[in-house]
Amino acid sequence: MQVVKYDIENRETTNVVLEDKEPVFKKDPRGGSQVIRINENQRLAFVHETSLLHDPFRRKDGDYAHRVIVWDNDWNIIHTSEKFHFMGTFYNYGKNQDFNIEFVTGAAIHGDDILISFGFQDNASFILKMNIQVFFNFLVGN
Repeated sequence: MQVVKYDIENRETTNVVLEDKEPVFKKDPRGGSQVIRINENQRLAFVHETSLLHDPFRRKDGDYAHRVIVWDNDWNIIHTSEKFHFMGTFYNYGKNQDFNIEFVTGAAIHGDDILISFGFQDNASFILKMNIQVFFNFLVGN
């Protein structure tokens, strides 16, 4: 796991955390949002796991499944969400494949809401606004 801090004034990056940790997921999580603080003791980020595929017309496609990772102040993972998608696209029942390119590009807490920006099928962008308590209930599976 690598956490990097960028100093905008000096235009320098420094490693905050750089350590080998046991894999948490079957696939390597990547991409997603910046890390945001959710309270004094926890922070989170959106990541995705990807399986690159070809759609029925042999065009490049993929299944991007999102997760939310929550860390404590020492960067220990204390929670990971189940995989999820914001929007569904095409499901091939014969191959048991879901074609679903989407990726989170940012997140912010604003008042009582969380705002999540994401791209869809490499040709559209959206911002999801959700009540923060509804989001936390989803996160822990309530």
